[in-house]
Amino acid sequence: MVLGGSKGAASINRAVLGGIDLIKDAIKNNWQVLLISGQDDYDNIMKIVGEDHKIFSVEPYLHDIEKAYSLADLVICRAGATTLAEIGAYGLPAILIPYPYATQDHQGVNAKIFEREGAAISILEKDLSGEKLGHVLLDLLKNKNQLCFITKIFF
Repeated sequence: MVLGGSKGAASINRAVLGGIDLIKDAIKNNWQVLLISGQDDYDNIMKIVGEDHKIFSVEPYLHDIEKAYSLADLVICRAGATTLAEIGAYGLPAILIPYPYATQDHQGVNAKIFEREGAAISILEKDLSGEKLGHVLLDLLKNKNQLCFITKIFF
């Protein structure tokens, strides 16, 4: 599951779309990407992804986020306190992309804590690209034990 907050995050959306070619063969039979794009990017993403794309399900916003969390195996998201509390409650591993303009860099601090504890992998927005995100995802898919270890951190 990919989310960038209630309005989405264009940089995260671009990175996911840019990295999908690297991982589509690895995920095509076992994974689906739920991209909660935000309303502003939704139409453009749908033009790129297409209505019948086998890997992507795109929503501009979800009112029933709890159901999405309960079905997710991994979350790519910002590092705000509420989002981290939610993924922690569901025991989900995450790739965190802290919002670089957050007050006193609190999202960066949050991401460092989760990463230090082994519950997430953090990518700074300035380092974020489709290629970088794709390689991080490939590494996680190849090393499923790391994904399981991250999940166990919460329980």
